[in-house]
Amino acid sequence: MTIRIEYKTFVDLPKSLHELALTDQFAGEYVRRVRSDKQCAMMIHDDQVVGFFLPQQPRPNGYGRMGIIYVDPKFRKQGFGAEAVRRHLGSRKAKACIADENLASQALFSAAGFQKTGRTERDHKKRTSHWWIRSIKADDEMDFVMVLDHSQVKQAESCIDSIHAFTTSAMVYVLCLDEDTMYWAFRREHVIPTKLKELESAYPQLADAKKHLGKTAYVEACKAFFTSFVFSHCGEDILTHVDPRMVFLSSPLQIEELFGDYSIMVPVHVKSHGEFNSRLYTCRHDGCGHTFLDWWQNKILNGFDSSTKHFEEFYYKLGQLSNVQISEHPGINLTPWNISSHVLTKSDDVLIDRKHKLICYYCHPKNERELMILSNDSMELIYKPYDKSLGGT
Repeated sequence: MTIRIEYKTFVDLPKSLHELALTDQFAGEYVRRVRSDKQCAMMIHDDQVVGFFLPQQPRPNGYGRMGIIYVDPKFRKQGFGAEAVRRHLGSRKAKACIADENLASQALFSAAGFQKTGRTERDHKKRTSHWWIRSIKADDEMDFVMVLDHSQVKQAESCIDSIHAFTTSAMVYVLCLDEDTMYWAFRREHVIPTKLKELESAYPQLADAKKHLGKTAYVEACKAFFTSFVFSHCGEDILTHVDPRMVFLSSPLQIEELFGDYSIMVPVHVKSHGEFNSRLYTCRHDGCGHTFLDWWQNKILNGFDSSTKHFEEFYYKLGQLSNVQISEHPGINLTPWNISSHVLTKSDDVLIDRKHKLICYYCHPKNERELMILSNDSMELIYKPYDKSLGGT
């Protein structure tokens, strides 16, 4: 079934449909306040007006907006509302604020490609609503997850900008550990924010563990649980977790190419550093991927730390699973403590040992020891551009 949309004014709306909308639990109070000369978009099927919506101008940040949308109860569950939203918005990214009690609108906007975020609002009747976002991305784009607090927002800006320099529509799901981060994330293009409270509501064991886990272990737990959360709530097939201090110097799509048909891919670890390397990993929404995530979540909740013992146990567990890729590509997750064993050169891209592209580098805050081991090439090709992206000189 298809519809056409006619843009007229509110006074042109059929009286019977207007009266029906006035009785609606959610649309009624808004319909009563609409001026007669307000633009109104009518959904027409077989020459009959089956619903309407009030179009709004896009925001300065480029997000399209939908006002109230109402479908005659006789014509619901036929896809007319979702089709109207898709046609009106076209390929634009968009946002909508939907009451938690309004299950019909949630189903409609979900069918139109919107995803629920963790940002909430309360109206004058103290009803809670969630913001929903639609971000348009190409089929060959990657999806990322990130755990973030306000102290690393500048680094996250640089990381996301470096991703979008190569993959313009890549979506980044951000778990916001505080309100300031939520405020920032909601205004970023192609960023879908989630409140920590929403993650803890979905996984009560995570909220309980907060009482006894240290901050570092709790953030590690959030990484594992948030990846599962995005798989469950957003329908993604492949996700790459990225630390906010990571910067991409060539296309991240190379990671997806290396990932191929595997279920899990992590970079090879550096044994001398002795930490569980969770800064970057790629995981598939399948049985093997979830077996790993479940094991990792339970391990952290039951006393995981960053000791060499648990670090080695992590890789031992990966070795027991099928369809796992331990990538030895030197250009993935290069760090200050292993860069000294490589030679950096510049052509069209930054190259490692003159043959491998440097894909991403972990910009750990420089201390005196690291400054001593960083070469002039490292400073010139990585740190100077990175410092500039953070607002430095």
